[in-house]
Amino acid sequence: MKNEVNNLQLLEGDELRSLVPVIDTDIYTSGIFEKDAMDIDTHAVHQGYINGFLGKGGTLFTNCNVNSITRHNNIWCVDTTQGKIFVPMIINAAGAWADQVASLVKVGNINLEPKKRTYCNCDLFFHSGV
Repeated sequence: MKNEVNNLQLLEGDELRSLVPVIDTDIYTSGIFEKDAMDIDTHAVHQGYINGFLGKGGTLFTNCNVNSITRHNNIWCVDTTQGKIFVPMIINAAGAWADQVASLVKVGNINLEPKKRTYCNCDLFFHSGV
């Protein structure tokens, strides 16, 4: 493993279990630890991007499904459940659903598959004695 980040440490067995007591080391045999890594408030970062976008004149549509996407004379028409939107450029920022959006404009997919995610705040385990 090429270490392009300072302070990466490969953890296995007891060393891994000492850092993450709830881990099943029969399934997860190793992990990578970076002592200088920090938490990030993803909600605040996301809101910062949204506020920057809106501050530059962007329009945010929420609870809005895309029915179809077509292009005519270098202008995209995005037909949505909230009406038609005409734009010169589309940025596919659909995350795990990007393949579904890409299929609307008939471009190849990259085999993304939306999955249910689970978030675990490890500090909770360390302070609760689990």
